[in-house]
Amino acid sequence: MREKITILYLDDFKYIGGAEVVLLSLLRNLGKERYNIIVAAPAGDCFEAEIKNAGVKFIPLPFDELKRNYFKIIPILMHLKIIKGIIVNEKVDIVHANSLWTLNFAALALYLKKTPIICSVHAFPRIQSKLKSRIFGFFKKFIIKRTKQFHVVSDSLEKEMIKSGFPTMKLLKIENGVDLNRFKIDLDGKNFRAIESIPKDVFAIGIIGRIHPGKGQGILVDAAKKINAQHPDTHYLIIGEEYVTPLENLRFKDEIKKKLIEFGLEEKFHFIGLKNDIENVIAAIDILTLPSKEETFGLSILEGMAMGKAVIASDTGGLKELVEHGRTGLLVSKEDPDALANAILYLIENNEKLLELGKEASITVRTKYPLSQFIKKMEENYLKIAK
Repeated sequence: MREKITILYLDDFKYIGGAEVVLLSLLRNLGKERYNIIVAAPAGDCFEAEIKNAGVKFIPLPFDELKRNYFKIIPILMHLKIIKGIIVNEKVDIVHANSLWTLNFAALALYLKKTPIICSVHAFPRIQSKLKSRIFGFFKKFIIKRTKQFHVVSDSLEKEMIKSGFPTMKLLKIENGVDLNRFKIDLDGKNFRAIESIPKDVFAIGIIGRIHPGKGQGILVDAAKKINAQHPDTHYLIIGEEYVTPLENLRFKDEIKKKLIEFGLEEKFHFIGLKNDIENVIAAIDILTLPSKEETFGLSILEGMAMGKAVIASDTGGLKELVEHGRTGLLVSKEDPDALANAILYLIENNEKLLELGKEASITVRTKYPLSQFIKKMEENYLKIAK
């Protein structure tokens, strides 16, 4: 084995979602003296810029376009050849796919090669189309055979994959971590509140994630109607963009805004968009929510917990593994605006409990989920695979 380990990461997103946040934390923290890192991903937006800012070699590959046109065989074959060429020319030791979609390309490109492939599974696909389901079923057997290891972020995801036919021996649970030097408990959110015209003495409720029906922004809007009847000064921050299936999500965002006008709450809701300094936004929030329909992990909730914020999340998937109800946060039934409203009202009216939850949450994250622990586990695993 050469002195440096060359890792090729494959990602299918040009924006920064949860999976990309995790990958960026690896790029910024893996030792450059030990690893030669390359990322192949769609070009032209914030993810590319952050990769280059991390001093990492970037190769543009349109995985997102290929996903939308997966029946166009010639472009797919052409890009398989490109990936194979990158692996050969760069003398890649490990290919790390950051999604099941990019794993398909890695497995096909390396069909006759021995280069080890690993895949980080951040979410398990929900396939509605029967045809797509059959295609996935066909490729699943192939990618399981060709992939050395699948990384899962929670017990719930691991159980789901085992149920779907992935062998236990190929699954490795590595939980994501939080940069404790960045998400500090003593950050001041006064400046951000001033910029957004949020009074310093009112409650601010936040939700972080792409604007999508499954992430729960609509649930928070419905909950706000009840909250407003008792605490009309409360403000709400929606942090994220409608960057996946844009047309569908733009419609959803429009529906939300129409409902806010109907409720008379349009001046109380702040659409923040994507923020590189998300820690400064969280600092301005009193309660961070994530009322998702499904969630395999919930990194934004961990970031809020690290900063000592009271959190409220859906009692589903990986969220109920991160949040201990009544001790480090509150869990509510998913898709239940009334339950979310009641939980928020309880914390607004019980400041002592709000502070207690935030304190215990911060201690838990700093003990169990430091980024340094995640990086250490990943490095140990890379060294083992590259032997």
